[in-house]
Amino acid sequence: MTNTDRKWMYEQYDDRGHLSAIFFNGVKAFAEFASSKPSHMDEGRIKCPCKNYRNRPFLDVDVVKLHLYKAGFVQNYKSWDRQGETLLDNTLSDADDTYTTLHEQHAPTYTEMILDATNSDCLNGFMSRPIEEEPNIADKKFFDMLKAADKELWSGCKKATQLSVVSRLLNIKSDYRMLEQCYDTICQLIKDVIPEENNMVQTEIKKCVDTFLYTLENNSFFPLTPRLKRLYASHATAGSMRWHATNHGHDFGVMCRSADSEAWKHFDNTYPSFASETRNVRLGLCTDGFAPYLNSPQS
Repeated sequence: MTNTDRKWMYEQYDDRGHLSAIFFNGVKAFAEFASSKPSHMDEGRIKCPCKNYRNRPFLDVDVVKLHLYKAGFVQNYKSWDRQGETLLDNTLSDADDTYTTLHEQHAPTYTEMILDATNSDCLNGFMSRPIEEEPNIADKKFFDMLKAADKELWSGCKKATQLSVVSRLLNIKSDYRMLEQCYDTICQLIKDVIPEENNMVQTEIKKCVDTFLYTLENNSFFPLTPRLKRLYASHATAGSMRWHATNHGHDFGVMCRSADSEAWKHFDNTYPSFASETRNVRLGLCTDGFAPYLNSPQS
């Protein structure tokens, strides 16, 4: 397929209104291509093809990507001639060059996890600011997380990234109820046996979690409110959030959903003002794996 098949360039958002992983990967491929053409660069900077700058100024690569995430590509720019692409250029044949290739390669990734977890916080933050403004601390934190999702564990490692290793180790720790000291020792062992020039994180579990998975501006480890806001920000999920309040036509006295339970009805009677607003959210707390006694091996 040719560069005319780059449909992803103009499919910036997914059906939830979030920056799509396909578009994100495409921008990354574009930046890699543009960075491979020094004859069309100015001291490491590339021309910015966003809707606002229209290939006029040379900007840092990360800033160009930021502008593209925010404003999208200028219209009808499927041939990247301002970045050095020619008719005979097949540099992107093995990269995310075409719409089909991007979709074939696409699967839920750690990059997508970050996009999903931060869309309405970090992304919407810089999307709402003028494009001329420099990225703030929250923006830089977000892009640091994205870089961690792509950063090889060591040079040449293709099976794992810095973020994927930390996430999988934390999952193993939780599944097998490992003591924190055991987890730290394993992390240190991995760091010792892999190539010396590596990107394995420090062994402290708090640093792993803070850096990659749960850090928000308020240092919350359970970012519930932003997630609930995202559920109502999308037409695809907002209806489901009010599903409990609709009449589904099942027989009275038959429990088909949580709203049919006695506990739900008791809550409605106790808090009628809360219950009258169908958009209000009720949370169920699961304590599986919770150990009230720190010295107990079981939970």
